[in-house]
Amino acid sequence: IHLFNLSINKSAENVRTDSIQSRVKTLNDWHTLAVYNNTCRGLFEKHKLLFAFHMCVRILQAKSEINLDEYTFFLKGGQVFDKESQTPNPCPQWLSEKSWDNIYELDKLLAFHGMASSFEGLPGQWREFYL
Repeated sequence: IHLFNLSINKSAENVRTDSIQSRVKTLNDWHTLAVYNNTCRGLFEKHKLLFAFHMCVRILQAKSEINLDEYTFFLKGGQVFDKESQTPNPCPQWLSEKSWDNIYELDKLLAFHGMASSFEGLPGQWREFYL
């Protein structure tokens, strides 16, 4: 409760407004920063970036500004359920089967549609980028 009250008091000191929306946004911003700062005090340095990333994702989710399918793919990778219907790896010399599985599954997401066929059509350019 102390942290919440501190956020209310500090935000009121720095921003004066008559708009309720502006006041709520200011309170949210100050409280988010206070939670971040106080949580980081108890984290090891190597964990702070992961915490900041997690906080950022949660804020974007609350605003509906993050694609949940893409985020889930980022966390878990692609899950191949029917390997027989999958196109064979076009670049087995330098691209592992696991990587090809992920590319093939990533291709199913709208924002990345066409990536697998791009690997099939332009393997030399992808090899330069990949290696």
